[in-house]
Amino acid sequence: MRIDLSGVLMSAFNKASSEFKRAKQEGDYKKAKMKALECSRILRELAKRVPEQRKLYLEKAKKWEQIAMEIENTVVEKTESDEYQSYIESLISKSNVRWEDIGGLEEVKKLLMETIVIASLKKPESIKPWRGILLFGPPGTGKTLLAAAAAGSLNATFFDVKADKVLSKYFGESSKLISALYSTARKYAPSIVFIDEFDALSLSREGDLSEASRRMLSTLLAELDGLKDKKSDKLVLTIAATNTPWDLDQAILSRFPKRIYVPLPDKK
Repeated sequence: MRIDLSGVLMSAFNKASSEFKRAKQEGDYKKAKMKALECSRILRELAKRVPEQRKLYLEKAKKWEQIAMEIENTVVEKTESDEYQSYIESLISKSNVRWEDIGGLEEVKKLLMETIVIASLKKPESIKPWRGILLFGPPGTGKTLLAAAAAGSLNATFFDVKADKVLSKYFGESSKLISALYSTARKYAPSIVFIDEFDALSLSREGDLSEASRRMLSTLLAELDGLKDKKSDKLVLTIAATNTPWDLDQAILSRFPKRIYVPLPDKK
């Protein structure tokens, strides 16, 4: 004689599903995944015990397996995101540099100061705020120092980013690093993101670019457009520096309406 265990199994399923919901609400994803798989196992056992409802139980079992897989992917993405953010936070500094600390470059400082003030003012929704400033000119003329002074003048969080800090040989990782950079910048706003050797990130797409480079460029364009915080009044300003502005992608160049030439030091 076969013993009917369907009632016992249903009680076990209800208990497991309740524990799943509780674990998910508490953010215990490891336990939530374990309980989702337990629900699937119980439903598969029910499918064996109740043949007339076999198809229904198997379908439900598959759904619980999918839920477990989604939770696992969420955990991986969250862990990965936390790792990227920790790395980006290591690039943060508070700048103590002031305009008066920089000798010469009076015209450049004036233009940069005016632009920074305009960018930091609250504007009507009809006016698009400054999001990008491009500093270009020969190497070693003080572009990094100017960006640091801009951050210091606003008491803003300063992200001093060399291009190679967000470039990766692994497919898709550069895009994730750029997203993490701007996500962290929004978190610590007001922020100034200074990207040196900018041409390494934004070479023209007319050349022979890899799929990974195109994806990174698309991510960078989206972040420069501020698509993720259009309604936010947080200040996240990008100051990019390059020695070869003619190598930049035209779409990227258009995101930097303010372009300031930083010349070689004069005799004085």
